[in-house]
Amino acid sequence: MKDARQILLNHHLANLKLPTILREYNERARICAAEGRDHVQFLARLVELELIDRNGA
Repeated sequence: MKDARQILLNHHLANLKLPTILREYNERARICAAEGRDHVQFLARLVELELIDRNGA
């Protein structure tokens, strides 16, 4: 079950029209944690994925 913070984050991402980040952040967080990556690497990858989707690459 989603907690209030996750519901609020989902709401904000939807309002900001960041569908790729909304779709990917849970899985990418799990991957980054498993690989020992920091929060900057996590966020950079999410933003990169958003840009790729927007540019149709």
